[in-house]
Amino acid sequence: SSNATNKKCAEVLGLISAYCANGVAAVLAAGAVPALTAILRNSGSSNATKKKCADVLGRMISENSADGAAAVLAAGAVPVLTAILRDSGSSGVTKGWCAAAMGSISAQSADGAAAVVAAGAVPVLTATLRDSGSSVVTKNCAATLGKISTQSADGAAAVLAAGAVPVLT
Repeated sequence: SSNATNKKCAEVLGLISAYCANGVAAVLAAGAVPALTAILRNSGSSNATKKKCADVLGRMISENSADGAAAVLAAGAVPVLTAILRDSGSSGVTKGWCAAAMGSISAQSADGAAAVVAAGAVPVLTATLRDSGSSVVTKNCAATLGKISTQSADGAAAVLAAGAVPVLT
């Protein structure tokens, strides 16, 4: 389907998950997470489409924590979100939503935080925090680094090793 169609579908899934009782459960049950991850992975997807997909993935986790986090991890979304954050062609808004989604994953469990660390996201989050001029992006990157650090000693060590302390100061 086209980029415009993918964006509109992600928007509708976001609205359903935000405003309908049991909306998140319905979106998860329909298998939307792998589809959203595939759209994120598609190099032809626009920044606006990727932003919306990252937003919906984050909502799947924050609204329905255990099931949403498991679905996002199973779909392999963390390395995709990391790649988007690393991509200089990604907009600041898109990077902010990707960082927020990784923060939601990290907040849910030590396994989620470990997946973010394993994807190589900590140095990317640190660099984005240092280099971004956007307060939303820097806030989301800093929050995600904090969530990773609180989940385990390994997460805290990864944040330290990435040189985040001077950037956070």
